Amino acid sequence: MEIEEFKRMSTLMERIVHEYIQIEKRPWDYGNGLLLTRPEIHTVMLLSQDPGMSVTAVAQKRGITKGATSQMLYKMVDKGLVEKRVSPDSDAQVSLYLTPLGEKVSGLHDAYHRNNAEPIFQYFQSLPEDTLKALIGTLEIFDRALNARLETMDKQPKVSY
Repeated sequence: MEIEEFKRMSTLMERIVHEYIQIEKRPWDYGNGLLLTRPEIHTVMLLSQDPGMSVTAVAQKRGITKGATSQMLYKMVDKGLVEKRVSPDSDAQVSLYLTPLGEKVSGLHDAYHRNNAEPIFQYFQSLPEDTLKALIGTLEIFDRALNARLETMDKQPKVSY
């Protein structure tokens, strides 16, 4: 690979990240009039797949802090999507479950994906196995590099002016 190809790929990946961030911030109606952000709908999907998760488990699976997860979950409780129950394992822990509205929204999101992600899914299915593995490997390296960068940034001393 030439340096210019690397720069082109890096620029494209950066642009994709910026576009994703823009999309992530915008609420979306999945078909019932309730506006949800991507983090909210993906948390709904997570809880539909694994009901009873703790706040810590949701934070770990979503790759966000427990504080950010708690704030988001409070909003989702207020919207009537999630309910908190005392964990069967510990009175000090909370288990999270979807409400009937949360279950409905989960189904609407599944339908949304079937209608909108199908062309991308079909493209990935058409790729040769080695190409798909190389793409996944590239994304995993990119993910590790971003995580390492975040850790480095978290360790830097704060400078005040």
